[in-house]
Amino acid sequence: MRIYQMQCAEAVYRAAEGDTFAGIAEKFGTLAENVAECNGGVEPLDGDLVFIPNLDYTLYTAQPLDTVGGIMNKFGVGPQDILPAGLDSVYVGQRLLVKTGGLFAIDN
Repeated sequence: MRIYQMQCAEAVYRAAEGDTFAGIAEKFGTLAENVAECNGGVEPLDGDLVFIPNLDYTLYTAQPLDTVGGIMNKFGVGPQDILPAGLDSVYVGQRLLVKTGGLFAIDN
């Protein structure tokens, strides 16, 4: 079992067989690159403790009637805080990352 102790950790997750940084990041609503950086860049093995970085982004799935402006209002952010950048519109089911400055929100 590998354990990486990084100051960036806000939460800890025990990896299961087949887990990847991308899959773990999706579970926590953060970016795979941030999880990788927080864990030495080595994909986890079954049983490894994976450190989850500060949750600066929330994974949000666009709902019927959502607009870019409505999503900005919902989270209190500007257009620069929504990824992918430069959106004019969103479609139902589109997955977005919304910068929330460490506030973790669950999309329902």
